[in-house]
Amino acid sequence: MSEDLFKRLDQHPELKKRVEKTLDIAENTSGECNTADEAELNVIKELRKLGQDIRERQGSCEILPSLPL
Repeated sequence: MSEDLFKRLDQHPELKKRVEKTLDIAENTSGECNTADEAELNVIKELRKLGQDIRERQGSCEILPSLPL
C-alpha cells in the first residue's frame, strides 16, 4: 500500500509537498511548535491549504471529477 501511495503522490508534486509539510509539523522539525495545541493549529492550517489545492485542481479536472453533494 505505501508504494502505491508514494507513486500516487509523485504524480501530484504540490499535494506531496503539503503532505510532507504536515509530517514536518507533526514531527516538529522546525522546533516552532512548543505545545500540542500549536501543532494542532498548524496542522489544521496546512490541511485547509491542502483542501484549497484539491478544490482548485478539481475545478480544473486535474484530480477528480465533480462529486454530487
